[in-house]
Amino acid sequence: MQTSGSTENEMDGIHFRLLYHVSNLAGKLQASNTECLLPAFSYLYCCLDLSPPHCTDRAVSMLLCNAGLMDQLQATLDLSSSLSPTSALLCCSRLLLSSLVTLQHTHSAQVHRSIRLNVGSTVQTLVFGKRKTGSLLLASSLRLLQAVLDVDLESPVLCVSVGPGAGQRPLRDTDSSLYLLGSYGAHCLITALYGLLLQKQELLLSVSVNCLGSLLRFLQRRSPSTVAHHRHLLTMLSVCTVLLVVAAAALSSADSDRHDSNLEIYKRLFETKRKDQLNALKNLVELNDINQQYKIIDIMLKGLFKVLEDSKAVLIAANMQADDPFPMDDKIKEAYSHVVENTAFFGDVALRFPRIVHHYYDRNPDWGGLLRWGLRFCNLTGVFTGGAHQHVLSLMSQELGIIEKSPDFTNPYRTERDNVLHTAEAFQKILREEEKRRRKEDKRKEIRKGPRISRSRTEL
Repeated sequence: MQTSGSTENEMDGIHFRLLYHVSNLAGKLQASNTECLLPAFSYLYCCLDLSPPHCTDRAVSMLLCNAGLMDQLQATLDLSSSLSPTSALLCCSRLLLSSLVTLQHTHSAQVHRSIRLNVGSTVQTLVFGKRKTGSLLLASSLRLLQAVLDVDLESPVLCVSVGPGAGQRPLRDTDSSLYLLGSYGAHCLITALYGLLLQKQELLLSVSVNCLGSLLRFLQRRSPSTVAHHRHLLTMLSVCTVLLVVAAAALSSADSDRHDSNLEIYKRLFETKRKDQLNALKNLVELNDINQQYKIIDIMLKGLFKVLEDSKAVLIAANMQADDPFPMDDKIKEAYSHVVENTAFFGDVALRFPRIVHHYYDRNPDWGGLLRWGLRFCNLTGVFTGGAHQHVLSLMSQELGIIEKSPDFTNPYRTERDNVLHTAEAFQKILREEEKRRRKEDKRKEIRKGPRISRSRTEL
């Protein structure tokens, strides 16, 4: 018998061998083979990012020893980001490289092949080329810059440069302490991050503020006097942080407004649906054939509570609460509308045909639990708040005894004819006929379910 520890070690071994083979395969592919490189780089990055700490040490050491993989990363990073087919591959390669830099620093792993990285061109892209660059590519570039700043621009994994001609002229003290970035580069980077925050893209907000934090810590470690001297940098950073909070709140508010507007749209659709339901119910009321009404309502209630039961299961599985924002997923939205519309429609039926509904409802205890759940759900959605439909739910709950009847309760849909008929012998006769019909129908169903001898040649 294997212990849990041995099983875990075995799984770690399997994952490590798979990581080894995928990294070897990635190192042997052509840089232009995006179709194969993209899933390979994605897998390597996910392994490093999601693996437990006791596994990342071996994994990062193995990947950094793979010269072919490092060459492949270099070739991929050298590709032009303007080529749209390779943008996803560039994102993965930058994310993978950022993980390698971070984990190498954490575990002090040995490096056999370094990768050239031009920080200056990356910053220039953030400043001048962000309009032409996709959000995912910008986010991956920021994540790589953050990793590089966290190691003070000094990592065995990277051979960092800032572009041609950099460092050839004498450096001032400030630029020297912030080498290779320099005060100008730091200012450009903050300006770029400031601009990204103003775009109010949720994807870029978190990575931008994280990169800002890494930049500030880099400045404080390298040159505290520079940070104190260039207070405009701190001011701008503070403004950026405030903007992040404001932008996040704006996004949250916009998201809430969007959900509220969706709920308002649904309310209007719900009103239209209610008119259709009431028109259909009006035809049933005008039928003036109680026997037929019994048959129709019997079939209708069975279908209604089946839909209610299925919709409840969908909403519970999705952990959808009634007071949550209006759902956007089609399946959840459909279940939501089924609960709201069928509960309201059942209220209409119960008030207009109380005796018939009681006849079936009182004999099905499962229906009571479903209806109580549906009523609680409807009352919390906000769909019924302050409208005539809320009154329908209240009257129905009192009619069926779900809540205590108020002293002045009256069913506005009861007529004198209903009261006479419900106490007359004619009604009892119709009721007995309906019960007899249902027993015959149930018996025929049982006969059809049993074994039979068929004369059909195809069955012999």
